[in-house]
Amino acid sequence: MIDELSPGAVGTINSHTGTVAGDAVFAAFRFGFRSCALIGFDFSFPDYAIYARGTAYQNRFALYHATRTEPGETRNFNYVMKSSGGFRSCGKFTRKSFVHYKETLESAMQSNGISNFYNIQSRGMPLSHVPSITMKNFIDTSCAGRINKREYVHSILADAPSCANSISSRELRKILSDTKLVQSILKASFDMAHGEVPRSAMNALTRFLQINNVI
Repeated sequence: MIDELSPGAVGTINSHTGTVAGDAVFAAFRFGFRSCALIGFDFSFPDYAIYARGTAYQNRFALYHATRTEPGETRNFNYVMKSSGGFRSCGKFTRKSFVHYKETLESAMQSNGISNFYNIQSRGMPLSHVPSITMKNFIDTSCAGRINKREYVHSILADAPSCANSISSRELRKILSDTKLVQSILKASFDMAHGEVPRSAMNALTRFLQINNVI
């Protein structure tokens, strides 16, 4: 959206993998952290769950899909067994796309010489060529000295060029004030082909944009 309003203002970033997991790994690698723990990189559906309980994704999924006769857990199970075809890899229920994400990230980490990462033991499919370790052992061996990560990251971002002078916040507010457009964004997020976006979801998004002074 920003690039459409101001072509070339922000440019593009090579995420190497095209996934959020890959972006997180490469961001930590570029920031220069000495050692990093990978948590939540399941690449599968442990305990038949699509999203971790209590996360924004699971709450949103339950908000739209759950009913009295089919709670969120039932919807999760149906998704794993039907929508994903009950596909398994390494004995885990997963999707072929998840396996592809995993293999792509493994390849990208190897080709870029990223070796300071550790798998925190989980019930998912761990990345190969990445040693596994318990959280306690990782803390004991890699977290001896306390650092203020917020200050560390802010010091890196402070050197990045600002887009404030090249991007019109007024134009962004104008676009995000368009109710039909916002509904279209939410429909795409909910993967909705038909029907109306739940009012609660619209209200939550509007409130979020207001709190952050977007609209």
